[in-house]
Amino acid sequence: IYVLILKPSSDLIELAKKEDAPVYLAIGKILNTIGIGIATSIWGDVPYSQINNPNLYPNPVFDTQESIYGKMLNNLNEAINLLNEVNATGVLPKGDDFIFNGNTVKWQKTAYALKARYFMHLVKINEAYYDSAQNALNYAYKSNEDNCLIRFQNGQPEVQAPLYLERTTTRDTEVDPVFGSLLQKTLKDPREKFYSLVSSSLYSGTRAQYGPLYAMPDSYFPIITYEEGQFLQTEIAMKKGGKIAAEVYLKEAMMASLARVCKNPAGSADSVNKNYVAAIPDSILTQYIEQRGTISSLSDEDAWKTIFQQKYIALFLQLEIWNDYRRTEKYVSDIKGLPVIKPRDGNQLPRRYSYSGNEINFNKNAPPNPGIFERIWWDVP
Repeated sequence: IYVLILKPSSDLIELAKKEDAPVYLAIGKILNTIGIGIATSIWGDVPYSQINNPNLYPNPVFDTQESIYGKMLNNLNEAINLLNEVNATGVLPKGDDFIFNGNTVKWQKTAYALKARYFMHLVKINEAYYDSAQNALNYAYKSNEDNCLIRFQNGQPEVQAPLYLERTTTRDTEVDPVFGSLLQKTLKDPREKFYSLVSSSLYSGTRAQYGPLYAMPDSYFPIITYEEGQFLQTEIAMKKGGKIAAEVYLKEAMMASLARVCKNPAGSADSVNKNYVAAIPDSILTQYIEQRGTISSLSDEDAWKTIFQQKYIALFLQLEIWNDYRRTEKYVSDIKGLPVIKPRDGNQLPRRYSYSGNEINFNKNAPPNPGIFERIWWDVP
C-alpha cells in the first residue's frame, strides 16, 4: 500500500504542484486517498502526515484514524474543486491515465463516490452521516460506464493481474468453499463461474480456483463502482423509507453487478485450463433479480440480510465487505454484522490487522501492537 499507492501518488501530487497541472494534482489526491483509505481500514491508526519525508521523519508518527478521515475527505473536496476549476490550457492527462484516459468528469464522480463510501463508514458514530453520504451520491456514478477499474496487461508478470499469477503459479489461496456453495447450490447465482472455477488434480484434490473474471492476465479489478453506490443507496433507503423504497435501489445494484460480471464472456475459448465462460442472456439475469432481489414481502431482518448478502456477492474480494461487517452489527439483533459470515475458527471475525513486525521493531513511534479483535476508531460497540 505504502510503496505501490501512497508513494507514487504523493510523488504525483508534488510534481503536479511544481508543473501547475491541476488535473494531475486532483488525480494524485484521489489516488492517495484510496491508498490511505485501504490502510486505515485495515490497521486503524497508521503513519500518514509524515510519510513523504523519510530523511526528516525516519520514524513517522501514527496519525489517529479520526484525523485521517478528516484528511481523506479534505483531499476529495480539494480534488473536486480542482476539477471544477480546470481550463483547457492546463496540462491534461491522456494515455498516461490508465483508468479514465483523462476524463475529468469521471474522476470527479469518483471523488464523490469515495466520499459516500467514507461517510458510510462513519454512520456507526453518527447517523447524520447517512445524509452526508446521500449528498455525495447525488453527484457520483450514474452507470457502469463510470466505474473506476484498474486494468492489467498481458505481458510481463509485473503488469499481469495478480490473481492470474496466483492461479497459475503459487496457488496459495482459493475461493472459499462456503461462498462457492452459496452461489452454486443455494442461490444458483449467474456470477458463480465468472468468480470461481473448480479444478482437481491427483496431488491437490478438488479446489475452487479464481475464475476468469479477475484471474486472466489482462483482467481488471474494481476500485469503486456504480453498483457499490447503488448498494449504499439501498441501505440509506432502507433506513429512511423502508423495504419498498430500498427494493428499487437493490434491484438496480444487482443489475449493475450482473451486467458488469455476466454480460460479456470471460476467459479464453482455447485455454487448456477450460476457463472460458460465455455471456449470460438478459432474461436469466432479470429472472434472478426478481427471485433474489424482491424484499418488500420479507421481514425487516430478512430484508437486511438479503441486501448485504447480495452486496457480499457483488463486491467479491473487495475490502468494503469487511467494513460493512464491522459497521452493521446493530442492524439485526441476533448477529454480529452483515453480511452473515461464520468464522472458520472461534466465534468472532477479526476487526483489524496487527501491525507488521518491521513496523513495531524499527519505528520508534509505533504504538503497542493491538490484537486482531480490538476495534478501530469508527467501529464503536
